[in-house]
Amino acid sequence: NTLTYNTVIKNDHSINLLAGYSYNWDRFDQSALSSSGGFTSAVIQTLNAAAAVTGNTTSTQSVLISYFGRLLYGYQGKYLLSASLRRDGSSRFGVNKQYGIFPSASLKWIITEENFMKTVPLISDLKIRASYGVNGNDNLPNDYASIATIGSAGYVFGTTPAVVIGQAPNVLANPDLKWEKSQTYDFGLDFGILKNRITGSFDYYNKLNTDLLLNVQVPG
Repeated sequence: NTLTYNTVIKNDHSINLLAGYSYNWDRFDQSALSSSGGFTSAVIQTLNAAAAVTGNTTSTQSVLISYFGRLLYGYQGKYLLSASLRRDGSSRFGVNKQYGIFPSASLKWIITEENFMKTVPLISDLKIRASYGVNGNDNLPNDYASIATIGSAGYVFGTTPAVVIGQAPNVLANPDLKWEKSQTYDFGLDFGILKNRITGSFDYYNKLNTDLLLNVQVPG
């Protein structure tokens, strides 16, 4: 769901505002069947001719909730600003760190729109721009890594030892599992000369990833 507002003030200031909310729910179901002990027929090799059939089913689900807003501002068509802010919450992370805040902003100055550039006909396009932004990554397997889970385990009991299948804890909870973040900086210059017959760009770009989502084995 999004809501947008546009206005122009005194032919100089253009403003665009956007606010939104999104909800994503994903569920993945998987079924697997296979023959056990081969097939009873060398001709028919489908499961109805299997000596025995084994199977397994799994199901996982996750939820992502997002709140976001954006501002676009322009002054006289030569000074441009874009800024956005979003707050994302993912069920894949721990209860203490499920939400992350991710800002971004960019500025552009179209120099060729300035009056002093009108006397330089050789340069038909000249822009300076800068941007900064933070992105979040929740690309984790749906294995519920932030919570304690249980799995199948054998247990021996009774006066005549017998092994039965029960359940036991198999993963430690991690309530502080959180978003991986990517911070990006960019500074650029765009130019065009001879009525844009020749164009080019220069960029300085840097990206830094922090809080990497890395599965570290815990010693027994």
